[in-house]
Amino acid sequence: MVSALTQNTMANDFKPRIRNVLSAVFGVPSAAVTDASSPDTVEGWDSLNHIHLILALEMEFGVSFEADQALALTSIPSIEQMIHRLGGS
Repeated sequence: MVSALTQNTMANDFKPRIRNVLSAVFGVPSAAVTDASSPDTVEGWDSLNHIHLILALEMEFGVSFEADQALALTSIPSIEQMIHRLGGS
């Protein structure tokens, strides 16, 4: 069983990588990507680029999202949680 501390550490390790993926997909500086970043706050986060984001996240973390899971990935916290749940690396 994984402790809460270990889970938190693993999620924290994902955050910089998630920020880099969002930065690359949406063409914004990594420093501009925050936990509050969402389709409402990031210019260019439209339906087509959301698909690019999903594909980039799958490649980066070695996971595969179901359609309903992919639709829910609209912030760094939701992405972290889903990658952790799917056992991303």
